[in-house]
Amino acid sequence: MTKTVSTSKKPRKQHSPEFRSEALKLAER
Repeated sequence: MTKTVSTSKKPRKQHSPEFRSEALKLAER
């Protein structure tokens, strides 16, 4: 959960798409 917050706070990173897919998977759960 901390990773999602980090991405939200720093959407400039190129990992945003990667984390987004993970977040979507968690949300789908």
